[in-house]
Amino acid sequence: MATSRPVVLADGSTMLCIGGLAPTGAHSTSAIWRVNPTTGRVTADGSLVDAVHDAGGAVLRGQDIVFGGGGASVDSTVQLVSPGRTGRVVGHLPTPRADLVAVGSGGAAYVAGGFDGRALSGTVLRTTDGQHFADVAALAVPVRYPAVVAVPHAIYLFGGERGGALTDVVQRINLASGMTTVVAHLPIALGHAGALVLDGTILVAGGKTRLGSPPVETTSVLAFDPARGTFRRVGSLPRPASDFGTAVVGGVGYLLGGENAENLSTIVEIHGRR
Repeated sequence: MATSRPVVLADGSTMLCIGGLAPTGAHSTSAIWRVNPTTGRVTADGSLVDAVHDAGGAVLRGQDIVFGGGGASVDSTVQLVSPGRTGRVVGHLPTPRADLVAVGSGGAAYVAGGFDGRALSGTVLRTTDGQHFADVAALAVPVRYPAVVAVPHAIYLFGGERGGALTDVVQRINLASGMTTVVAHLPIALGHAGALVLDGTILVAGGKTRLGSPPVETTSVLAFDPARGTFRRVGSLPRPASDFGTAVVGGVGYLLGGENAENLSTIVEIHGRR
């Protein structure tokens, strides 16, 4: 498994690494890999109907769902992942969307950020079945390639790209009111990072600090304090990386694949407080 820009979802004591860019980085893959973090074993476990990268993914009522993504073009498909088999298309986003994020919260999945092929997608969508979508919020700052986490009653988006440049904004979506506000700023403009919650702490890991050819990735792992709107550096990745998938299994965070001059095949562990 050497891939970047996949969807990664926890599945019991294992993880599914879904789609992404193939090892050459030249095209999307439809492959689904099951990763056992205890043994390090990686096995093929089904495939997508449509090969995509830069998609969003969430567990929705026990089902693994992939939203949109990039392939031959910007995709609107909503795909149900069926481990061991080829998945199926169960719906469509209201408009095509790639470079997006998705997260599950309270029996629903939320889709935010991204790009429709012409413009940034600022509408935040909610679905409970992958087929019907409601507009529930609008980003204060539309972005693509942000990092995302869900906490009770809210979703946070960290950084991302806007107008061909990275941004440092931290946006909070209030799921009760639908209000989105800029609540903080990252220490540096950042995109293509990953975010996860460990032991009640929101962490933002890796990402790009400069676009271009070549881009610049970071090793930083930052802890975010939502009450104060502040960040502190709490760790470092083994190497600079961006565009990996994230999941938490058994209280441990994992970063799968990613980019650093080439597609990575690494699985990195992140531990919370000890």
